[in-house]
Amino acid sequence: MEEKRDETRSLHANRNCTARAWVKPVARIGTEPHRNGYWADIAGVFHQFGQQFEEFANGGCSYTTAIVEDINGQVWEAEVSSLKFLGEVL
Repeated sequence: MEEKRDETRSLHANRNCTARAWVKPVARIGTEPHRNGYWADIAGVFHQFGQQFEEFANGGCSYTTAIVEDINGQVWEAEVSSLKFLGEVL
């Protein structure tokens, strides 16, 4: 099973892709209310899948993310369902 995972990781690593990432709201500063977050469209290089955890009052859940580096070098945790691989492996 571990061999299959390694094969899948190497198959997609360093591939050009597009994806969407949620940009979280900024923190409240003084009396100014925080802004709402927004979706950002990203074009870059997929590196690997990641995992996040979100807590709620009655529990929490984990979810998978896609680690994508954009053309400016910023690393994003993108929504996996929006991930689209483009072209050949680099």
